[in-house]
Amino acid sequence: MNRENVLKLIDLLSSIPDERFDIGHLWNGSNYSEDYITLQSGCGTAACVAGWAIFLRGKPEAGRKYYGAQAFLGLTNIQAQALFTPPGHISTPEQFTRSGAIKTLQRSVSTGKVDWSKAGVA
Repeated sequence: MNRENVLKLIDLLSSIPDERFDIGHLWNGSNYSEDYITLQSGCGTAACVAGWAIFLRGKPEAGRKYYGAQAFLGLTNIQAQALFTPPGHISTPEQFTRSGAIKTLQRSVSTGKVDWSKAGVA
């Protein structure tokens, strides 16, 4: 795990309002570069953990957001899957909040494990 980049992501997530965090919708557009520019403009676009990691990374790649975020944060495949696509993130996205993401990331820095349940997710 790249502790430095995870801590940067925690700082970023701590600075945005709740409505700019959304883990319940997956980006599946054809031009991620345009979506990234929209996110940079501060227009109020929401992003998930992977989306905000790519925003910090500053190098959008069409169709590779998940893997780029994984590399930027230095996550294993298991850690990335647990962080970016935890069970229930589509059916009950309201459980996966910005504050929950921050708690999950903080705990992962100290333990190396990604566990949303420790942030109050059922």
